[in-house]
Amino acid sequence: MSDPLAAPAEDVAARLDAYIDVAMRRPVGITRDGTMRVVMLSLKDYARLVRRDRQAIRTGDLEGKTLDAILNAEIPQKAERFNGLLAHHRAASADAKDRRRTADDR
Repeated sequence: MSDPLAAPAEDVAARLDAYIDVAMRRPVGITRDGTMRVVMLSLKDYARLVRRDRQAIRTGDLEGKTLDAILNAEIPQKAERFNGLLAHHRAASADAKDRRRTADDR
């Protein structure tokens, strides 16, 4: 998908049909006061984005640069609290497995 074609909101309102035709080929970035605020795109592109948002991607399918960025990402300090939650969850799961094994042995 290409970069959006910037168009002032007033122009889009005045020539909506023409901009709909453009949006079928490429995104149209609608600006107000020089700032792009909304993007108009074809239903096909929208559906593709929605599908992609729900896709799981295998690490082997990632580009090297993307995979490197993930592997080298710094964990924000405020996310450190999740380490404790994860450790608690793992311990609880291990306890549950031990109880099932003990019950199965009886």
